[in-house]
Amino acid sequence: MSLQRNITTTLIIAGLLISDTGHTQTLNFNLRGDYYRPTCVFEVNNGRDVNIGTHDANIFTGVGSASPWEAFDITSGGCSGSVTRVHMRWSGTPNPDNNTLYAVPGVTGVGIQIQSFDNYAAGPNRNVVSWAPRAAGAAYSHKARFVQTLATVGTGTGSATVTINITYN
Repeated sequence: MSLQRNITTTLIIAGLLISDTGHTQTLNFNLRGDYYRPTCVFEVNNGRDVNIGTHDANIFTGVGSASPWEAFDITSGGCSGSVTRVHMRWSGTPNPDNNTLYAVPGVTGVGIQIQSFDNYAAGPNRNVVSWAPRAAGAAYSHKARFVQTLATVGTGTGSATVTINITYN
């Protein structure tokens, strides 16, 4: 029995020597992140009113006739990197004789038409027009003009207040 006991003892000791005693390691690390809201910056016509010009009433020859287009830009000051679309919704007082045009208080028989150079209508309280964001300094080019809405056009000085609600995502 002593041989068997020696073999058993030897096997137990060998098992203890071979087995892993269970090493442990503790790792610590920090997590960091930034949260921000997407932003964009825009300016209309370099901060000036858009002047559609002074026109002789004789250029209006009937309902639908129009003055020449006057160009203006909505210039991007840049958008944060996560912005993928820019949405513009134009609003203002519609012309009572043609609700696709803006009313022109002070002058009867005309309304103001606004379009992008891509020919998207930017009428009062219409659909949203969506664009890809543009780099700082790049423009969303538009144009505006007077359009005759009644058989006769009055004289005077007219202006319209137009609001652009710009959202982005």
